[in-house]
Amino acid sequence: MTEADILRRAKELSPWHFDFEILPGVKTSSFNDPNHPDPSMRQVESIDPSEIVPILGEYYPSGLSGKEVLDVGCNAGGYCFMALELGARSATGVEVRQHWIDQAEWIKSLKYPNTGDAIRFEVSDLRLFLARQNRQFDIVIFKGVFYHLADPIGTLLDLCDATREFLLIDTASSDLIPEHCLAPIAESTTQVMSGVDGLAWLPGGPGAIRPALQFKGFQSIQLVFWRHGITQADRGRFRLVASRRLQVRGSVDFFKSPDVLGGWARQEGSDDPLEVRVLLKGTQIGTGRTGQERPSGNCGFSVTLSQLTTATDIRSNAVKIYAADSGGQVHEIPIATQRLLRVRGSVDIFKSPNVLGGWVRQEGSEELLEVRVFLDRTLIGTARTGLERLTPAGKCGFSVVLSQPITLEQLRSHSVKIEAIDPAGDVCALPIWPNLML
Repeated sequence: MTEADILRRAKELSPWHFDFEILPGVKTSSFNDPNHPDPSMRQVESIDPSEIVPILGEYYPSGLSGKEVLDVGCNAGGYCFMALELGARSATGVEVRQHWIDQAEWIKSLKYPNTGDAIRFEVSDLRLFLARQNRQFDIVIFKGVFYHLADPIGTLLDLCDATREFLLIDTASSDLIPEHCLAPIAESTTQVMSGVDGLAWLPGGPGAIRPALQFKGFQSIQLVFWRHGITQADRGRFRLVASRRLQVRGSVDFFKSPDVLGGWARQEGSDDPLEVRVLLKGTQIGTGRTGQERPSGNCGFSVTLSQLTTATDIRSNAVKIYAADSGGQVHEIPIATQRLLRVRGSVDIFKSPNVLGGWVRQEGSEELLEVRVFLDRTLIGTARTGLERLTPAGKCGFSVVLSQPITLEQLRSHSVKIEAIDPAGDVCALPIWPNLML
């Protein structure tokens, strides 16, 4: 397909709700016409399908390998494509309008031509589709559909039955009614972004939906957001995520080089201690249990490792930390790398007119760091750490001979800037010791 063919077909298939890049620098949203001759094709806003990735990553930090995904009201299939990129075994999109499925099939042929039956789309009434399938999916995405249905609660209950693990509900809402109520609205049956029933219902808020999820046995129900006055003064929007298992949350935020890692982990709705396991390149090198006091409760842990570990191991994702919940399910605990490997230091030596010195080190690392000195944004000196220091102890000192003289006044006015570069290339500004400028 030539570039001209791609541009022509993208225009023929407009308007677009999902914003795909179809050529370098060319996105499908550019083909939407707010003055389209067919009024039913106007007022279509575009979204980036990758917006779904963070919430999926929160519940599936290791990806979607082996998972079967259903996207209800899939539009042009954006979330199905994202699921496949995250490793899902299969992704199915069902949509009531042929317009959107035509887009999905074209994007599949253009950007995902070798996916075969791993991703498929179908035009169908949702409840008829579920009745024909008579099966469960690991992950179900129910976004932008609830408020277009004549029987949204009945449909939601059917979707709960079709969900094995994880259900995402994202819907518009009414700010004019109590949270637990539903308000009927009439809507177009032809506008491309509307439903086809003519009758629809707006929930007042998450309280109108949460009881159905609890009734269907979901253990964890998370309110991701609830916004008000989104498209007009009396309209809001909220997103709920329901999981069949209680979610484990936590963070690894402490590294005492070379053999201690710490952080926190807890399971929703439980104060029971959790087992924590640390693996280095797939080999277990330490275990522990939560129970240490933290500001948010007795959820802290500290694991002494049987093998020395470096900052490079952590940066390269060679180190993995897992917590096992009360049911034996294992959850990966994310590493707060920036906090864990933060760079600290100070400039505390000035030998007028052209020598600056101090110290800098990265937590959990003995690697040498590059130091740069700028005067009014012009580089005037570089050096590396490695000089022996007494305070703080170790080979973290540096001394920079400058290419031009500087004065105390330039230090006081912040015309002189000093920065350190860690092994990952991140830049950290170094403070100047106040007594140096007296």
